[in-house]
Amino acid sequence: MPRSRILPYLDRLVMPQDYFFEYKVPIPSKNDPSVAVLNPKLIAESETFSLFEDKKEILCNGCNKYIPFNSFYTGQCHHHSGRYIGYMKMWSCCKDKYQKLATISPCTVKIGHVNNGNFYLERFQGFDRVIGKSNANNFIIAIDCEMCYTQFGLELCQVTLVDLDGNILLSTLVQPVRPVVDYNTEYSGIEAKDFENSQNPIETFESVRAKIRNIISPDTYIVGHGLDCDLRILRLFHDRIIDTSYLYPHSDGLPVRHKLKYLTKKYLKVEIQNQSTGHDSTVDARMALKLFKLKILQQEVKVSNKIPLALKRCF
Repeated sequence: MPRSRILPYLDRLVMPQDYFFEYKVPIPSKNDPSVAVLNPKLIAESETFSLFEDKKEILCNGCNKYIPFNSFYTGQCHHHSGRYIGYMKMWSCCKDKYQKLATISPCTVKIGHVNNGNFYLERFQGFDRVIGKSNANNFIIAIDCEMCYTQFGLELCQVTLVDLDGNILLSTLVQPVRPVVDYNTEYSGIEAKDFENSQNPIETFESVRAKIRNIISPDTYIVGHGLDCDLRILRLFHDRIIDTSYLYPHSDGLPVRHKLKYLTKKYLKVEIQNQSTGHDSTVDARMALKLFKLKILQQEVKVSNKIPLALKRCF
């Protein structure tokens, strides 16, 4: 799809910054431009979030229990590996009917508990903006990040950037900073052997972040699904975002959002993220890009339908 077809509709597809709070997109603090806040009404969120090292007990996002800090990464975690399907009242992993989280029999046992780390104060520090120069390749970039659980919550383990035509600009494994507790393979698609058998150099978080900051320019439109997660994990601020969860809102409204898997199946007739392989960051980035292009086509149809027949004959 040529750039000329996209330009007339970009403004109506970009997420307004007034919506950043609702979609949890990070914005810079007024007191410190390197500190992110999720609520623009707060100058800093230090009253809400505490330092990682100050935690005496941590909520496990697997078994939904508070576990003492000193045994968090060594104890057994009994949990469901799949997602809870609300309207069906069952778990996707084993189809157990819902009773209570505290009494239902989990189908999975792993060593070590997991936490996403979203409430650690360190998560909101060290943010930057991109610094790349505008060029033909970075007008629109789709991005997808995969995360794994470490001893500091969720960390980046893979990232892919593709251009408007779906060509890969960057795709690499990323070595987490802290020791890995769970590769979250069911969703990330990443396993320990991927790092062990990699034929390509594995990036550090800082090295890949530096590359991304230089690939993307302040004028770039970033496309993705759930971009709030990608921007937070990369510790980046960006104003021009096109989020497919915003373009295709859930009928129940926020905080409920459609999953990318659902959107691709419904609108693109493509199955992704099957249970055997999990997510693939390249596939996910390209699917988000296709959903964006579909919106452009829909906008063209709307405009075309408003043009009088006499004018249409002139084109």
